[in-house]
Amino acid sequence: MNKKQIYKGEILTRTKVKNNILGFYLNSSKEDRRDWYGDANSFAKSLADRYNISVNKSTGVIAALSPVKTWSQNMICAEKMIAVGKSYHMRQFEDKARRILSSSGSDESILAILRGSKISSFYLNIMYPNNPKNITIDRHALSVSLDKWTTDADYQGMTKTQYQFFVDCFKYTAKQIEISPLLLQSSTWEAFRKIKSNYKQ
Repeated sequence: MNKKQIYKGEILTRTKVKNNILGFYLNSSKEDRRDWYGDANSFAKSLADRYNISVNKSTGVIAALSPVKTWSQNMICAEKMIAVGKSYHMRQFEDKARRILSSSGSDESILAILRGSKISSFYLNIMYPNNPKNITIDRHALSVSLDKWTTDADYQGMTKTQYQFFVDCFKYTAKQIEISPLLLQSSTWEAFRKIKSNYKQ
């Protein structure tokens, strides 16, 4: 585990990022600390049951259609895609969703279609909410890690090494307070979402 990382010209230490993450967690509410990925998994299972497809495929479609959407929008897009083959999302994301629905439905086939650290982690976190191996580092998780508002430009260009650094920081922080790193990530995500306007420049 790297203890330092340079991101967008800023030297970050594991301790500094840990303190930022911990600050958001300590200010999160009981509602923020619910089992978010467990709830998302239940939604994926409900789609699978309703439309007679595998949970892997419903989860894959959710992940494929997640970019630039809120969770409520993501759920609507996913159900539309599975029900009628059209989600009204961007073509590149719809294409991935269609390929997933036509795939074997294995983790390997779905991950090969999704590609990318964030979207693949989101699939794995929803599919396996009790497995803390992968952590979803999206723009909000980056904002929590840096304790500042981040833009799409701030997020773009993140290397695999940098992504892994933030994953390791969440795991390190979770170990310090003895909770699941997935719960820590989702809780701080919810906490930041509520106050993000305070950080907007």
